[in-house]
Amino acid sequence: LLGAKLVEIESKDENDFIRRNTNKGYYWISAIKPTPEATEYVTADGKKLPYQPEQLDTSEDTGDFKSCIAYNSGLWVTMNCMERANVICQVTPELGIQGVQAYDSLIERISNVPKKVTLVQRRLELVKKLLLQLMKDQKDTFEELNTNICHLK
Repeated sequence: LLGAKLVEIESKDENDFIRRNTNKGYYWISAIKPTPEATEYVTADGKKLPYQPEQLDTSEDTGDFKSCIAYNSGLWVTMNCMERANVICQVTPELGIQGVQAYDSLIERISNVPKKVTLVQRRLELVKKLLLQLMKDQKDTFEELNTNICHLK
């Protein structure tokens, strides 16, 4: 999604809102455990989590190191980052504006293509006319030379 990133859940209200508006299943959110020894989780870009639920389900933490957090029906669950899960994305004002600007400039560029094609076609026509005129002039010059040479004999 243009201009989006994994959601950073910032409050219990937001956590509850997402629970009410998602289907059952696991969803990646922007929360990771940076190292096996770490005691705190951070966002995917390394910032302190703005919100963390009181309980974090670490029952999946058997065996392999589980460094990512998935969201499931309001609960945060540690999982192996290589597992498949849905994603919840958010568009921040900064990313959204950049995305819209990128989209607008792309639309603008695409809409200018026919104008540029027409301009190129006109230039090609001009080059074609100039080449034909040059060829005609050369032919005329050759015929004139040929005629003059023949008259000299």
